[in-house]
Amino acid sequence: MHYFKMNIGDYAKKAGRLSMLEHGAYTLLMHACYDRERFPTLDDAIDWCWARTKEEKDAVQFVLSKFFDLVDGVYVQKRIQEEIDKYHENAQTNKRIATERESKRKDKARTVNEACKSVNEAPPNQEPLTKEPITSNHKPGEITHTDYPSQQSKKPTTAASVCLAIKKIGIIDLNPSHPELLMLIEAGATIDEFMHAARTAKDKSKGFAYVLGIVKGQRTEAAKAKGKVLQGKIPNKAEALLKNNLETVSDWKPPEMRAMK
Repeated sequence: MHYFKMNIGDYAKKAGRLSMLEHGAYTLLMHACYDRERFPTLDDAIDWCWARTKEEKDAVQFVLSKFFDLVDGVYVQKRIQEEIDKYHENAQTNKRIATERESKRKDKARTVNEACKSVNEAPPNQEPLTKEPITSNHKPGEITHTDYPSQQSKKPTTAASVCLAIKKIGIIDLNPSHPELLMLIEAGATIDEFMHAARTAKDKSKGFAYVLGIVKGQRTEAAKAKGKVLQGKIPNKAEALLKNNLETVSDWKPPEMRAMK
């Protein structure tokens, strides 16, 4: 597991008198236990904390003796074990809920499709409706087949596509109807801009609002000369330099033509 809650008050009560070196050893040990989802031996703990000097190793040993219980050569802490067990319990519950939801969705779709099929079936002994109206090209009594266009699925909106893309990166507090999102898309913001901002937000443990803030800030900065959010594609440095060079040489003439009038 890569996430756990830390109660600052509880930590201060139990570990408030530790030295800075001991605080560091305890923090590294907690992180390593949660990340690996197991507990260390003494050698493991020293290795996990990258302890090198005697003082660092002593700090690791002190924290183990103070806050962990030695069981068959392994230093175990009840609180960490409870959090790991709770994490796995929640994961199993979420998986079960997702599986049941998907099963209900498929059952509902199957029921609807079966109902539609039964409605469209011709009653017994009824002549199939496969004849087309008689035209100059059809002989009386001739049976032809009519091609029925299949119903095309609705294409997701740009806002929905943006939300789906950044959800894959790990941003989950999404709102495809958010006014800022719709404004930025209307201004020309691309999915790539939102995905790049989402990666930055993910690294900083931020959410959807932070993603919108990054995109808006970048586009506002690009259009600050106009005092509004940039419309269309953000120009890169190479394009800006090329435009400046073209404007500089637009009126240039060779020396032999300057004297000519």
